[in-house]
Amino acid sequence: MEKAPNIVHRANPQSRPQALGASTQVGVRFMNDKPLTIAILGGAGKEGSGLALRWGNAGHRVIIGSRSTKRASGAAAELNEELDSQMISGADNREAAAACDIAVLAVPYPAQQETALAVADLLKGKILIDVTAPLKPPKVGTVQPQKLLHRF
Repeated sequence: MEKAPNIVHRANPQSRPQALGASTQVGVRFMNDKPLTIAILGGAGKEGSGLALRWGNAGHRVIIGSRSTKRASGAAAELNEELDSQMISGADNREAAAACDIAVLAVPYPAQQETALAVADLLKGKILIDVTAPLKPPKVGTVQPQKLLHRF
């Protein structure tokens, strides 16, 4: 099987490729081995902040997107303090989507469709990773009724 040209593999050729940000030493790189700019839409929450922390630590520029620029900037400042760096910034969701190479949708399920449609025009030609799940906390054994997300 041919190795994908855009993925940096571990030094051991028999090991699997690293996931995005899975290691601080090796990670996925695109476009001439430059770090990615990753927007995490709805990134001020627990899941988004956890992803931002790991990708920032791996050397990627991360933009936390939120409906509130103030909330996103505050979350970014806290994470930068923890990382002792300035790899993470905050913006509103549209600014974050416009500036990224890859976008991650990390909003609660009820906001999934509205948020995705609000940035769809800015994500054309980009990768969107949707990490939302239709579960009803705190009992995650209950699934919310699903609406079909319009293709954009």
